[in-house]
Amino acid sequence: MTTATLDDLLNGLVDDLLDDADLQRLQELLVSDQAARCRYRRFLTLHSGLRWDYASAARTVSTSQPGLASRRRPLAMVLLAIAATVVAGVALAWWSSAAVPVKALLTTTDIAIASGSLTWSDGARERRVEAVGDQLPAGRLTLEGDSASATLRFADGSTVTLSGECELTISDQGQKLLHVLRGVMTADIVPQQPGRPMLVHTGTAALEVVGTRFTISTTGAQTLLSVEHGSVRMQRLADGQAVLVSKHQEALASLDIAHPLASRVRMEQPTAWSLDCSRAPPSHWRATWSPPQGDQPGFLRAVPYIAGRSQQGTPLIHYGITIPAPAGENIPFVHFTAASRVRLRLRVTHIADHGHVEVMICTHTTSGAFGGTFMATVPLDQHAADADGWRTVALQMADFLPARASQPSMVDREAVFILPRSTSAQTGLEVSELQVNVP
Repeated sequence: MTTATLDDLLNGLVDDLLDDADLQRLQELLVSDQAARCRYRRFLTLHSGLRWDYASAARTVSTSQPGLASRRRPLAMVLLAIAATVVAGVALAWWSSAAVPVKALLTTTDIAIASGSLTWSDGARERRVEAVGDQLPAGRLTLEGDSASATLRFADGSTVTLSGECELTISDQGQKLLHVLRGVMTADIVPQQPGRPMLVHTGTAALEVVGTRFTISTTGAQTLLSVEHGSVRMQRLADGQAVLVSKHQEALASLDIAHPLASRVRMEQPTAWSLDCSRAPPSHWRATWSPPQGDQPGFLRAVPYIAGRSQQGTPLIHYGITIPAPAGENIPFVHFTAASRVRLRLRVTHIADHGHVEVMICTHTTSGAFGGTFMATVPLDQHAADADGWRTVALQMADFLPARASQPSMVDREAVFILPRSTSAQTGLEVSELQVNVP
């Protein structure tokens, strides 16, 4: 949205001229855009005669209400409603820390971000989270790096585990409210206070959680919910349909309302899968595709991606081929057993100083929870190249080492994505075949 459009909305707000649709547009913009929130704060400073207190606003209007409903409300009440709703998205944003006491809401209990980063922000402040035991107020959490993961605990003992590229906001005004913008989150929630279930929102779904263990995976266009125990009420935002998802069940809420929203027994994944380089990959894969030419096979070439950030915020660039499920990101597509083998044919244009490439696999458990990230190192000098430079590599489960000690083995896990990668652009990594099977 342009500044001019934002200014129109703000002018209409203070003049009490916005209809319900405009109020919703303003609310969504403030939740998603830090620059817009800063401009909103400066704008309202000019109208300081209102003199309302931010913290009081958050207590006065319940975060569980559906939104901004009636038109032509008194201006102060409209501002209170917007502020309370945005609390759900950005928590302690806008006003100075002196005006709002910072209260710890989360404690980090497990972090694996060797090639990633975890950042906390409230819209006005931002800091890196790097140590177990860090105390975090309400705000936005951004996890970067395909192999990164982090577990955080609420004061009541409930935990959330984030994995891969993940972004969400968390607040608690007597009722936990999470907005998962993208990524995978596994939650283990203790029974909540009567009448105050934990609320989880994504771009396509709204969940009510009383006490259960579940995983959600969202890309913005769809949300997959998988329940390990207990039950979760899921509402599809596109049409308001709702379903109760119980133990060992899953449900998918997308923008497609042609089919009824329904729960189903969680599908078992096959133990064999293979990459098809004869045709272009799905648009959400990260790679450059070269089609077959004559007797030469088609292949995928590694592209740069952000694997993490330095203390100064400088991005750490790696080069990889991200291969998620054909149907969409963060959905398991193959099951590993103790006898599983991973076979690939790869080629490099230059053997860099370290002399190896890596194969990273991110997994879920069979119940849908985060199952760990595992890495196998492939020394290039141990695999002879043919006349065209292709090397055949066969990997066993023991070759894959865990990123977290709490996830010791890839056996009985399901792949969410497979990532052949290198740390150097000069490597020029290419893959023409990749298979998972049980001999």
